[in-house]
Amino acid sequence: MKPYPVTILLVEDDPADAELNVIELKKAGIQATVDVASTRGGFIEKLHSHSYDLVLSDYAMVSWDGLEALDILRRDELDIPFILVTGALGEERVVECFARGVTDVVFKDRLGRLASAVTRALREGTVRKERALAEEALRKSEEKYRTIIETALEGIWVIDENDMTTFVNAEMARMLHLTVEQMTGRPFYDFLDQRPTGVTAAVERHRRGIADRADLCLQRADGSPLWAMFRATPMFGEDGQYRGAIAMFTDITERKQSEAALLRYKQDLQDLTARLISVQEEESRRLAVDLHDDLAQELAGLGLEAGSLIKRASRPDSQFHSQLREFGDRIRALSGRVHALARQLHPAILHDLGLAAALENECRMFGERYDIPAKFSAKDLPEKFPTEISLCLYRIAQEVLRNVSRHAKARHVQVNLELSGQELVLSMEDDGQGFDTDAARLAGRLGLVGMHERARLVNGTVTIRSQPQQGTVVEIRAPCVFAVETMAG
Repeated sequence: MKPYPVTILLVEDDPADAELNVIELKKAGIQATVDVASTRGGFIEKLHSHSYDLVLSDYAMVSWDGLEALDILRRDELDIPFILVTGALGEERVVECFARGVTDVVFKDRLGRLASAVTRALREGTVRKERALAEEALRKSEEKYRTIIETALEGIWVIDENDMTTFVNAEMARMLHLTVEQMTGRPFYDFLDQRPTGVTAAVERHRRGIADRADLCLQRADGSPLWAMFRATPMFGEDGQYRGAIAMFTDITERKQSEAALLRYKQDLQDLTARLISVQEEESRRLAVDLHDDLAQELAGLGLEAGSLIKRASRPDSQFHSQLREFGDRIRALSGRVHALARQLHPAILHDLGLAAALENECRMFGERYDIPAKFSAKDLPEKFPTEISLCLYRIAQEVLRNVSRHAKARHVQVNLELSGQELVLSMEDDGQGFDTDAARLAGRLGLVGMHERARLVNGTVTIRSQPQQGTVVEIRAPCVFAVETMAG
């Protein structure tokens, strides 16, 4: 009930009766401001110029009656409690009054009921006003959020506990090339491109109260796929029972298509890289054979001829003899370099004696060539490696040693080869000046890129750990299944 004082409009053309009503209210302790209207015009004027909590009206007056006053209230859509005060009224008329919206009827010979009738009417009026305000606020809120939902750039989808569609907004329907009516009432699964197990698992998580976020492929009305990222939140009733879920959908079809195109491009690039490396190895093998079988043999022959000429020279101490000897030395040195180049292009030792022997020989030659000791150790190795694994690790080791000779300023190099579980691990460490790995990666150094690409072709990985002035560790891991037999390292 509204706190006192209250404002009451009393409709009464008899001043004495009006006074009695006011007295009864005061006797009951009701603090009220009472305005009296005795005519229709006065009643209308006061209604439009003041705000009232209650109308008390005589039923029968000289020029009009209380029901006419009630009709004016209803016409003007004023929801004010209305109590009729009457001298005598038949039962049928009382029923009619209540049917037309009268709040209560108080007989003049029982005026003691007036206070309780007023109190109850005011309380009911307050409740009714509060309910009306709440309903209006709810209506405005629903209207506001419906506007937000209907104008949202994301699709909104609501399902019940049986996974049936209870609501979708216009954007969700548009994304699937359907109408809201075509989607409402249908199972959510009807719109999936297929029913992946992940969706079923997501629904089960919703039933346990777990929100979810994932990518999902839906099917449009024309059969084309719609990739969407959705974020779903489960809904529960007051009884704690699962009532369904509400989800927001964002169209990511273009992104998925771009990702697929990028993946195809990456695969094509990887295939091309593998082909280039294969062609490079084949060309290196051919050049090595040509160098060894043709140029190296020719140089060896020239060296022999130079030696023969020296022996046949008539004046051993002549300048000619000295120049001829120098010429022979240069031919032999050139022949050695050609042999070394041929071994680098196509390491026959790798195929003849295996990876461990080839790496050990490479370390020995590196130490002799650059005066940097390179120690090699092998442990728990199988007797034979797959050819592609051996060639991959050997080429990467060559590249690492080249980098050490050019950039590291190292004093020592340690190379280790071992079998760890189902992986062949090649570790190469130097004590040189190191480098910034992030800067090197961003610079896209071809040597580093080549090492990673070679490792990728055998499903391997290359890990480089280095910092300026702290040396460098390069670790290559290649998955491989070998026979159990091993040889001592």
